[in-house]
Amino acid sequence: MPNQFNSNYRFNADEVGSVVSSGYKAFLRDAGYVDLDITPNLFVVSSMLRVDDRVAECAAKQNIGLYHKSDNVISRINQYDGRMLVNGLGGVLLTNAFMRSLVIPSIKDASKKGEKFADSTLNEMVNDYAEFTEDSIKERRRLVIGNAERDIELKKGSGYFNRSDIDEYGFPTTFRGDGKFMYWNNNNCDIAVIRNRSSGLNLSLSGTPADTMDVLGVRFAKFFRDEKELEYLFK
Repeated sequence: MPNQFNSNYRFNADEVGSVVSSGYKAFLRDAGYVDLDITPNLFVVSSMLRVDDRVAECAAKQNIGLYHKSDNVISRINQYDGRMLVNGLGGVLLTNAFMRSLVIPSIKDASKKGEKFADSTLNEMVNDYAEFTEDSIKERRRLVIGNAERDIELKKGSGYFNRSDIDEYGFPTTFRGDGKFMYWNNNNCDIAVIRNRSSGLNLSLSGTPADTMDVLGVRFAKFFRDEKELEYLFK
């Protein structure tokens, strides 16, 4: 099986910094998620996390059971175990803000330019698998990332939105009839924030952190200072 980490996207400090407000940057630092002053660059694997020897060994050490289909993509994993597994591999789950303001737009732009690499990622996102982000919501209004929480305003119900409609946390502040993305919030008390499938790459606030599904998995991402910090992934 080819090394799944070989296929990736990399975003430099300027690209990462361009989508992060000073308040969100401080929030991520306080959360223990990332200090962008120390590790300002972002590495994102192009496909969903798959079972290989490295992943299986990491899961076994943490007593995480793995389910996968013939494509080896890990699914039926909840947000808690998914986060633990990716952390154990030295990475993080993407936050909703990075997913919505940086990663998805970049992949879509690359696909429009005819880059087959991006077409493959987008096809998997749209047609095959949803993924957990790092974010969760509790009490219908508190965003939780790592060790930190923030009160936020979340729209109820469903609607379409564009990238220009999101706040610093990646959530829409308004709906529009011709939006490119779909939002769904069933207003549960405790919610896992999910990048869902379909052409609208739905932003779903409809499941709990403990939920599992056949089409729901995780993606490996990692913040880094220089390329040497990534070398272990390619061995």
